[in-house]
Amino acid sequence: MSSFRRMIERVRRETLPAASGSFRDAAARRPALLAYESLGSVLAALACETEEAYPERESLSRALIEELRMTGSSLWASALLLAYYPMLSRLRHRLVTATVSAEELDQVVVTAFLAAVGEVPLHLDR
Repeated sequence: MSSFRRMIERVRRETLPAASGSFRDAAARRPALLAYESLGSVLAALACETEEAYPERESLSRALIEELRMTGSSLWASALLLAYYPMLSRLRHRLVTATVSAEELDQVVVTAFLAAVGEVPLHLDR
């Protein structure tokens, strides 16, 4: 198992059990989350890759990003990392260098992703 995968599995073990209270609070603020019973069920919905699921996935992603921005809680950063793990894993495993350790590359990917999340415009004019 890669170091990146181990890190994500640790995040999953630590995040999901601790999320219930924060998730209920967020669901009260975010209509996109109301239909879900837990953060785990949101993550399962975000894993659905059918084209029909795209609008729901976008709404859920926005809700998680809004919670991260509003609360600053690492719970929401962890949730986004878990939701986007497949994409991040593909990116991470394309990075090869002899000058930086695998663990440092893992952190570069995580840091860059969370920085990018902070830049995503959430209110687009359509």
